Amino acid sequence: MPLVLLAAAAFVAGAMTASGSSELDSAKRFAAAWEVQDFDAMYAELTTSAAGKYDAEAFTKAYAKAQQTATVETIKAGEARGPIDENRGEVVPVEVEVGTDSFGTINGELGIPVADGAVDWRPNLVFPGLEPEEKLVRQTSAPERAPILAKDRTPLASGPVEARTTVGAGGIVTGEIGTPPTERARQMRRQGFPEETPAGTNGLELAFDGVLAGTPGGTLYAVGDGARRALAKAKPGWSSELAIASAIWLRQELCSSTNRIRMVSASGCLAISPVHT
Repeated sequence: MPLVLLAAAAFVAGAMTASGSSELDSAKRFAAAWEVQDFDAMYAELTTSAAGKYDAEAFTKAYAKAQQTATVETIKAGEARGPIDENRGEVVPVEVEVGTDSFGTINGELGIPVADGAVDWRPNLVFPGLEPEEKLVRQTSAPERAPILAKDRTPLASGPVEARTTVGAGGIVTGEIGTPPTERARQMRRQGFPEETPAGTNGLELAFDGVLAGTPGGTLYAVGDGARRALAKAKPGWSSELAIASAIWLRQELCSSTNRIRMVSASGCLAISPVHT
């Protein structure tokens, strides 16, 4: 083969390799930016065509909505490979681990479309497992609220939020259930609790609301074209931390010198609140 043809073949092969690696690198940068929630850096990796279809604000809102629906806490991007050819063009598959409040850990592979050394973004890239024209929908429920027990394991407060009961003077210490404060309500929505779920409003019910409320569970769906697919499922319940803390062993000690009640658990003092006389 003439030298000039060999040189031309080498040039073409090199150009193809360079093109492939630039697209792989772009997809890697895109996934790494998603991991740290740097949406500006993610958007900077888009092709001119994709950026023309979706502005930066719409792009960021799409991720915020998907992550709120899925109760996302963490995102870890793993190994990336390719590009590989698929029906709609080239994609770079990236392994993704998504940690959520309500649905546990979701592992999947995100096929990132690439073209011209950049990410050819589409709306289904907001979450692994979504197909084109699909969106995330969740259905969740809360576990029964954990009881508050005295040192001898006598219930001071027990039962579900809609029928919480207290025993004797325990109600003074345990507090009440009702409409959560604004910031707590926002936090509960992020965690996946259904709208209008009651929470502790004072006393121990408020102080340890995050522990007593448990972890919501349910099903995360991909919905599109009149059909839905389950992407993840988890049962509502108490975490391992709550299994210990759910029985908040209390010893009420009235200290005459300080006129305060100390709430004491097996592991030490949990809280101190004033006694109203």
